[in-house]
Amino acid sequence: MLLYVHKKKWKLTKVLLKFLDVILIEDLYLNPLCELCYEVSYAFTEFYDKYYCLEKNQSGEIVKINMRRLLFMEVTMFILEKCFTLLDLKPVAQI
Repeated sequence: MLLYVHKKKWKLTKVLLKFLDVILIEDLYLNPLCELCYEVSYAFTEFYDKYYCLEKNQSGEIVKINMRRLLFMEVTMFILEKCFTLLDLKPVAQI
């Protein structure tokens, strides 16, 4: 049975799965790691623009939380933090 998977979710999933391939190569070069950071950031931005994690009513109260989408956010944050640590970069808390 095939499940319907949204294109943006699938794209983000594939990019996140590249993380182990990049860090497990014999000589950890900076270029693939920087490229991965860019790809993850770009794929996540597309995902976040398309799919909301929190749904609010008109008064601003949260009416629904999508836990699967929040899990995507957690994994993305974890991978970017690890990449930044390997690159010796300090991530910003918010923009």
